[in-house]
Amino acid sequence: MSLVVYADESTDERQQRVFAVGGVMATEAEWDQFIPKWLAITDGIPFHSADCESGHGAYEGWPLKRRRKLYSDLVKLVAGANPLLGIGSVVNLQEFWAVFPRVAPDSPFFLCFQDAVVNFGLAARLVIPIDHLNVVFDRSERHQSRATALFEKFKKPGSYDELPLNAIRFDSRDRAPGLQVADLIARESFKHLDNQLSPKLRSRLSMRALGSSQKFRFRFWIKEDFEKMRTDISRFGWDENELPSYASRGLLRELGL
Repeated sequence: MSLVVYADESTDERQQRVFAVGGVMATEAEWDQFIPKWLAITDGIPFHSADCESGHGAYEGWPLKRRRKLYSDLVKLVAGANPLLGIGSVVNLQEFWAVFPRVAPDSPFFLCFQDAVVNFGLAARLVIPIDHLNVVFDRSERHQSRATALFEKFKKPGSYDELPLNAIRFDSRDRAPGLQVADLIARESFKHLDNQLSPKLRSRLSMRALGSSQKFRFRFWIKEDFEKMRTDISRFGWDENELPSYASRGLLRELGL
């Protein structure tokens, strides 16, 4: 039985402050047991965390109390007694672009994408017997082709400590409820750093619940990380536009990935 990761992205309206990718991993059988519980809470309505908080989309006209209860119940389910494991990879965009002003516009996405895929792959190696990992990402015409190529690069023999990666596909959250779970993790990852950038906002109770479950790992990329990346890129004579795929085997260890 293979492992399956569902992953999604989250950012602010203008994509100027914070960008995040969130993912959740479990076996196919574990997902089959978890998803009915999720659907029972959502009543089959495809969950979208930003819409739920703002009262838009499927939640237009819902009272605030009802929306908050739905969000809280889903967080409690995800953080509760279940085998789900999650990763949130988050970039401070202002600091990123200050260090890398000329790289490709989608570089933050691929940095987070790479971080998540590699770490889930390393986690999959700890499963006995080792299961192959399948990744399902929310549909993105902008990123799909390059993300697939990068994933295939990770699969090549001798790459990235022989990660047990199998396949990547792109789907919609209404057909793949696991993507709704990933949307929640991506949203919480994004909101945590976004709130840190505003001294008036406190950490969210939902993020505290996920963190205290000890099932989720969050990586917040900041100026010091980007400056180190720039130093490494210069030292190895690489093109800055190769930033999304720069994390060679040695650099993975140096960065603690």
